[in-house]
Amino acid sequence: MEIHLLGADYKPVAGPADRFISFVWSRRFHECGSFTIHTTPGEAERFSGASFVFNPAAGEYGRIESVSYGADGAAVVRGRLLESLLSDRIVTEGLPMSGNLETVVRTVAVNNSISDRQIAFLHYGPLLGLTETVSAEKETVNLSDWIYGILKPFGLSYRLRYDPSADRVIFRIVRGGDRGPGSESPVYFSSDGGGLISLETDYSEAEMKNLAFVEGRDGYVTTAVREGVDRDVPQTHREMYLVAHDVDPDDFGSYADYVSELRNRGNKALRDYRETLCVRCEVTPDLPGYRTAFDLGDLVAVDAGHGYGLRAVRVTEADEIWENGTFRVEITLGERLMNVKRFIKRELTANRAVK
Repeated sequence: MEIHLLGADYKPVAGPADRFISFVWSRRFHECGSFTIHTTPGEAERFSGASFVFNPAAGEYGRIESVSYGADGAAVVRGRLLESLLSDRIVTEGLPMSGNLETVVRTVAVNNSISDRQIAFLHYGPLLGLTETVSAEKETVNLSDWIYGILKPFGLSYRLRYDPSADRVIFRIVRGGDRGPGSESPVYFSSDGGGLISLETDYSEAEMKNLAFVEGRDGYVTTAVREGVDRDVPQTHREMYLVAHDVDPDDFGSYADYVSELRNRGNKALRDYRETLCVRCEVTPDLPGYRTAFDLGDLVAVDAGHGYGLRAVRVTEADEIWENGTFRVEITLGERLMNVKRFIKRELTANRAVK
């Protein structure tokens, strides 16, 4: 295992570093990934002039954010993957906006990272050809979090890759593949399946909501329900109330369009209040298919046992760990149970969305 050390211009500043006590490359689909390197004594000096690292085993880049030196000459080098470049910009231009999802994301991203306040080497690659539509409200958050947030409900994410041949950092939207039950090439994870060292399952309905009352500027209240929920069976309802006073009937051509937008707001909020199934597993280094048959962002077929049945669950996290001469991969399928930090972040996002 070796890591290439790069300067601020993405050019090598030293020979590859390959003497580590441990190295963790943490890939994430719905947020920026990270890395942590524990160097051996004497290896730390290689990092002194580096701004970026390149992990050839992953084909991915990271940005160094801190280096902590120990008395023995060893160091701990930490950073985030290249997508963190967009967290350097706050969204100040281009919102609110509605229309094609890809056009909205591209317009806001370009306005805040190239047209205004250029990020060095950044370039936006070819369009993916998405057909989904979205309505994005004005909010002041960092550009990276905004893009992750608007893409997540559609099973999408974004990637930044440095292309040495073009000397550019290329932005692209990515969609996970379908390797779930019923797909042409399903990939199975099971509590009694091969290739897994361990498997832990968390399931929670603690924060789940399936019906939203939404109040517009004129005081009219409509309801939005999750797909599959019968609005005529109140015993099954878990309700929430949204005040969307920024939605004004005078801004629409008809009252029906106004009501439709209120329901859209409700449906958008309900996506943040779903039940969660999270499966964490450690896989053997020779697990067939990791990064080839399936990868981060893909839907896979999961039989977590405990009566939950076979489900399509997204690969949301993958930690590649080199430690004491061994290699292992820890994978997270689905969403982790919400901790306090994530709960506060979600509530703030929901409040911004409904105003």
